[in-house]
Amino acid sequence: MSFLRSGQPYWTRCPVLGLADHASSTSSLEELAGASCALTRNLSRPLDFPTMNVPGVNRSGFKREANNFVRFSSLIPLFIERYSLLARKQLQFLRVFAGVLLVSVAGWAQSSGGVFHRESPEDFRVEITGSGWVLNSGGNIQSGGTPVDFVHDLNVGQGQPTFFGRLVFKPARKHRIVVEGTPFHLEGLNTISRTFVYQNRSFTVSQTIRSSADLNYFFAGYQYDLLTGPKGHLGFSVGGAYLSATGSILAERTNIVGTRSEKVGLPLAGVDFRVFPIPHHRIFEIEGGMRGMGLGSYGYYVEATGSGGICLGPVTFLAGYRAVNTQLHETSGRQNGITARLQGPIFSGVFRW
Repeated sequence: MSFLRSGQPYWTRCPVLGLADHASSTSSLEELAGASCALTRNLSRPLDFPTMNVPGVNRSGFKREANNFVRFSSLIPLFIERYSLLARKQLQFLRVFAGVLLVSVAGWAQSSGGVFHRESPEDFRVEITGSGWVLNSGGNIQSGGTPVDFVHDLNVGQGQPTFFGRLVFKPARKHRIVVEGTPFHLEGLNTISRTFVYQNRSFTVSQTIRSSADLNYFFAGYQYDLLTGPKGHLGFSVGGAYLSATGSILAERTNIVGTRSEKVGLPLAGVDFRVFPIPHHRIFEIEGGMRGMGLGSYGYYVEATGSGGICLGPVTFLAGYRAVNTQLHETSGRQNGITARLQGPIFSGVFRW
């Protein structure tokens, strides 16, 4: 039993295991398989146990289980050999797959202006944007009575998600056709603390009222890019906006309802920009714009958006902030009209090709 006292691992010299010529050099799966073959050759012989009786131990059953273990151990070399072959095949497959992937990415970058392409990222024909606008609202509405506040009187809900969509078509390098729109929907439920009049109907103190407002916004216009190139663009736009609005207030106990609908068209002009601040790369972008028009004593309309995000090939993910401030009256005396402040964070996905 001297091999138990030596500093060298005992399995490298054990005469029963027979690994003296293998264990010290098993640096690969093939060598490990050879060592396992030597092991099973020595263990494949039936074991011969001493003829001794141990109280409580079934000697024949123990011998049978031990021999079963020896037979099972003979499968080890086959398993290692097959695992080694499988590992080599998997490695071969990964190399082929990586090669095909690299060739595909290089071809896409060269042909379609991918992330690694040095051509102008503004060289696209169509751009589609879909956004989720988390809307917080404020302001008031007046129709045949006193101004009604969105928050204090109607308790209009805040943080309501609203869709915003935008389509840009470029018939030429510096010319854009821009179409965008969003459907607003606001709701509120409140027990009022004052009396007010809406659409010549009176809503008194302590009444529970339910309110709703729908506003559809649509814009179409033309934009000319004064500057355009690998670093982004700066353009000026003109166009027209169409707004269709319906507001309703219902007193739940008395069923008194006041409803009003309006449609209005507005001329708008504005500025739009996009910047790629990292030289020779389009991985990160900053963009924004502002559009509006003053209407004299009839009010004004102003909207602005600013975003930044990551470009992944033809797809861009943006996060930013959007705000719309408007004050519109049907007469210069301001008897009937709306003052609205709509603002909140906006999250967008953009696809260009």
